[in-house]
Amino acid sequence: MKTTLTLPDDLFRQAKARAVLRGQTFGRFLEQVLQKDLATTADQYSGAGEWMNSLPPLPRGAAADLQRIVETPDFRPIDRAMWE
Repeated sequence: MKTTLTLPDDLFRQAKARAVLRGQTFGRFLEQVLQKDLATTADQYSGAGEWMNSLPPLPRGAAADLQRIVETPDFRPIDRAMWE
């Protein structure tokens, strides 16, 4: 698959130089970096299922109650600046 990336110039130059030093194309270098990162982060999140399963069950109708709350006119997203 082909895609277009927007990278800062400095990051591109560093990555391109690293690929050249490894004797790889830029595309192959990015592919390996992404594969390595995805494998690493998959290990970090593998316990998410266990964590989710440890939560207590929701009472009947809780999802519908939450949906009604979110749909009320006075419900609004949290303003990030307010919490910083």
